[in-house]
Amino acid sequence: MTWPGIGTPLPRVRDAYTPAHKWGYVLGDDGHGPHWLRVFGAFDAELLWDAITAAAVAQPITFIRDLGPLGQTCRVPMQLTLNDRTASVITVWQYDYEDARPRLVTAYPTT
Repeated sequence: MTWPGIGTPLPRVRDAYTPAHKWGYVLGDDGHGPHWLRVFGAFDAELLWDAITAAAVAQPITFIRDLGPLGQTCRVPMQLTLNDRTASVITVWQYDYEDARPRLVTAYPTT
């Protein structure tokens, strides 16, 4: 595998993961949780994860940041539908090295 490129989908997105502390921030009151609730209303965290990873399979990377020895991050915008509501969402994924699984760094609705 080579590093992902702009305009391509995330490699290995079906193997994606996020650490509990990051997911807690994405959904937490001190993180993006209030934004998710405002846009989509109440929802199940597992349902959100499934929607993000399903959408990421087909969406192209729009921005890459080279982190040198720490790998690279990739921005993947997408449209998500939860609770019969649709909104634009930004996701950022990190690859620690070339063959790494993508790790979700952050995700937040933009509308």
